[in-house]
Amino acid sequence: MSRLNRRSVPSKLLTSLNPHGSVAEAYRLLRANLRFASVDKPLRSIAVTSAMENEGKTVTAVNLAITMSQTGIKTLLIDADLRKPAVHKMFMAQSRTGLTSVLAGMQRIEDAFQSTQVDSLWLLTAGEKPPNPTELLQSAHMEQLHRRLTADFEYVIYDCPPVLPAVEAADVGALTDGVLVVVRADASSKDAVRQAVEQLRHARARVLGSVLNAAHAGGYGYNYYAYSYGG
Repeated sequence: MSRLNRRSVPSKLLTSLNPHGSVAEAYRLLRANLRFASVDKPLRSIAVTSAMENEGKTVTAVNLAITMSQTGIKTLLIDADLRKPAVHKMFMAQSRTGLTSVLAGMQRIEDAFQSTQVDSLWLLTAGEKPPNPTELLQSAHMEQLHRRLTADFEYVIYDCPPVLPAVEAADVGALTDGVLVVVRADASSKDAVRQAVEQLRHARARVLGSVLNAAHAGGYGYNYYAYSYGG
């Protein structure tokens, strides 16, 4: 199992490097909001996505996973963006094997997990880029794997591809208890976000709300927060 080297931790792992900073506090607020998002059925799995590329979905998924694990919750972060995986880069982890090798029957799931220097946080990287990402993520094997992972871990977070360029984002989202849509301030198109939400709902995914990324708060850097779409 690979380990995260703190000397080379990318600066985007803000919750790990500066646990008392304003951004980490915003993620803790997001964590609290998610815990209250469903009174009858607690959220056990969440898909993080965006309408388009370069809107901060991977940074959000990674930092949310770190924030969850910091409370002692056994958390698994899965890179389900099989087209352009990035989670392994943020943790300096290997991605030669991972989700794709498990779904293709080339590796046991027990051998695919990678531990990190963040207590209670494990990774399942994307693995080798497949020629058929949609087929893999829409397979019955993916459904079975999801059920097993949510039984083995207290919290499962998927970093999904953006919704509009990749149909499988909605498919993975539909497996989970809810979806967060990352919106980049001054960059995301309202029409694109609206279209992405409609596409997720059409796939019967439960849209929990959005996370606003890269919004400057009083000139002190980045502010992240969530708001509900209202159903």
